[in-house]
Amino acid sequence: MTNRSNLMAALLDKVAQQASVKDDVKNNLKKVHCAWDKKYSHSCIVYSLRQITSVCTLIPMPKTSKGMFHIRAILILFLIVHMFSLLAQTPRKDSGAEGLLVISPLKVGDRLPESLFNLPIEVTNHPQGYSSIRLGDYSNKKLILLDFWATWCGSCIQKFDELAKIQQQFGSDVLLLGATEDSKAKVNTFFAKRAQNNLHLLSAVGNKMLASYFPHKMIPHYVWIGEGKVVAVTSSEAVSTASIRDYLKNGIAPVSNKYDLDRQAPLFLSEYYPASNPLIHYAIFTKGTFRGYPQGGNFRYDDGKIIGRSFTNLSLLDIYEGIARGIFDRMNDRYSAKRRKIRVKQPSLIKADAYSFDFINPPTKASSLYADMLSSLNSYSGYRGTVEKVETDCYALIVIDSVKAKLLHSKGAKAKNTLFKKEGAALINLPISNFVARAEELEFFHLPIQNETGIKSNVDILFERQVDSFAALQQELSNYGLALKQTIRRMNALVISDSDTTNN
Repeated sequence: MTNRSNLMAALLDKVAQQASVKDDVKNNLKKVHCAWDKKYSHSCIVYSLRQITSVCTLIPMPKTSKGMFHIRAILILFLIVHMFSLLAQTPRKDSGAEGLLVISPLKVGDRLPESLFNLPIEVTNHPQGYSSIRLGDYSNKKLILLDFWATWCGSCIQKFDELAKIQQQFGSDVLLLGATEDSKAKVNTFFAKRAQNNLHLLSAVGNKMLASYFPHKMIPHYVWIGEGKVVAVTSSEAVSTASIRDYLKNGIAPVSNKYDLDRQAPLFLSEYYPASNPLIHYAIFTKGTFRGYPQGGNFRYDDGKIIGRSFTNLSLLDIYEGIARGIFDRMNDRYSAKRRKIRVKQPSLIKADAYSFDFINPPTKASSLYADMLSSLNSYSGYRGTVEKVETDCYALIVIDSVKAKLLHSKGAKAKNTLFKKEGAALINLPISNFVARAEELEFFHLPIQNETGIKSNVDILFERQVDSFAALQQELSNYGLALKQTIRRMNALVISDSDTTNN
């Protein structure tokens, strides 16, 4: 190692001499040199490559081609000599010897490797205040349940109360360990804000290694580990007091029911479908939850055009509204839930159950995508959805003081929209339609808003206080010569009614 370090030092000194580098670059070159005195030479290679990359971005390029050649020749010589000599001499862990760790994803039935059992895992919310643990420390537990989650995942957080009860009831036999790639600081802040809810999930933080052993695309994601093996991979529905008890008492693990399917591929299309064969048209409509897909929607593109939409694990109302948004957009209008009219005998049915719907048009029919989707869904849903003009109660946003309204004209600052998030929220250098969209989302609004101000240019609006009532909003608008007036207008609306033939 000493001879190698001396040779490398000489090479790097030559780089510095040829390039006349600045102090900060010299420091980076010294860091590379120091790294090679470490024990694990593959780590040195990775570290050195990173540092050399940063060095090369800072080195002032020589004015002559000869100087440029010297730098390139030195760096190439350094990389070739040292990387290949080390690769030839240093064993790797994936071949059973000391060296680079290669992770093989684990599946149901696989035994956990010693490298995973002995892996130091940084944690938060440890009952004894430990900052790190190893899975091997809990080899006496009958079950280790890994819960992959994130601070932004609502369905993950909803499960925490139930998980706390499970941990309390089976704590002597079960290790319940959350796992998130979010940083420790972010996770601690998350739990601190919810201290009153008594959320104290022991959780691995800033951890990507566990996700490498147990890869997944959607969360929450639960991995059941018993007797050193993966016994199940499930969604949240399979994690309950009853299922944990059944496993501990009878050794019966829940059926693995979580599959991460490719959302970009057409729903449920066979994996053997030849990718070289383009789909001319595709449609599928199914009832029932399928845990291989998330709850939501997805766009399908061809050369920048939207040629398809998929909706998974949503109610019929959600799907109809998703299609309506596309139709409204093509009409240069904006859909909101306040623009829907449900005229069915049993409204609860259209909001219940889960459905999946995928529809793909050829690129030549991209412009009629949403109309075609609506027609297809109407044929099989048992309902009929239309987008039509309907007389409806609404609020008209109008100008009541043209002098004050001049204050709205934007001064051209950087665009910003923080409306109604806090006191002093603002709309800066954006169309007034942005105000309409945010205002319709306020809890005390039960009617849609129609913009009748006639203002075409971007505006600046600053609210001086928290807007928590209709009266407060009217007061803030009056500062800009605006007001909301309740009236009746013909507006585009999504109308859902019972179909003549009910297939539901």
